[in-house]
Amino acid sequence: MIDRQEYAAFHYFEIKSLFADFVKTQLQDQSLLEAVFFGDDEVNDKHNRFHIQVGAHALGCIQSLHALADIAAHAVYFSLSLNKAANPLPEQGVGFRSVLKLLEQDTALLAVTNKLAALEGGQFLQLTALANHGKHRSIVRVGLSEDQTGIATQKHELRFPSFEYKGISYYETEVVSFLQCEFDRINHAIVDLGVSIHESLVAREA
Repeated sequence: MIDRQEYAAFHYFEIKSLFADFVKTQLQDQSLLEAVFFGDDEVNDKHNRFHIQVGAHALGCIQSLHALADIAAHAVYFSLSLNKAANPLPEQGVGFRSVLKLLEQDTALLAVTNKLAALEGGQFLQLTALANHGKHRSIVRVGLSEDQTGIATQKHELRFPSFEYKGISYYETEVVSFLQCEFDRINHAIVDLGVSIHESLVAREA
């Protein structure tokens, strides 16, 4: 679990670093449109490489954050010895949904159930859609936008475009704030879940 959290953090900070450096070196003295339409081959290569790099880091961050729900479910399943029940789940069947369903059958584990379910709060549905769209269909590629009105608080932004997955439409989303919010929310939820697991184990010994 710690590895996935650290990997997600690594990808997140790489995005921020690459973005800040690109804006400073490539867009300080010209607009994005000028750079795209009037740049030479070297400029175009830098733009393409930048988009590949931030896209790869964004996907890596998303995948690590998304994996934390299933990893947390494994932690719950084995720490509470649910694998020693009369009808344990097959190894490949241990995941967020299956463990949550098991927990819901035991009222004594209500607190753990609620804390595990909380991992699906916030914008986790969109996080899941981004991860699965990239896994099963095509990568939702990160784009770079530029405000020419002077109204926006930040002139340049990285954005996930709007997309649809399993009949649900998702709006265009600013990348950095989206990842930061989900990273913080999921990490707090995992801490709360760990406390709840500990309390449940202590109660068993009482």
